[in-house]
Amino acid sequence: MLEKWLTANGFAFTTLEVDEDPAALEAMNELTGGRPSGVPFTAIETGEGDDKKVTTILGYDVPKFKQVLGVGMNADHAAAA
Repeated sequence: MLEKWLTANGFAFTTLEVDEDPAALEAMNELTGGRPSGVPFTAIETGEGDDKKVTTILGYDVPKFKQVLGVGMNADHAAAA
């Protein structure tokens, strides 16, 4: 469902299978501080250099995705996932 929404809104993304890829699981644990989480778990990088920011979203939270990615705000989208 999330992949379909991202594709429909023109965002590129990479899917990592944390149950099959130990490095992906480690990266998710670093982003969550090792706290238990679930899937889908999304990390969105925006900005560059000193302005680079990573926002994490747990679940299929469309309003949060729209806010972070700028969907429906003066342009179709403002950042890529």
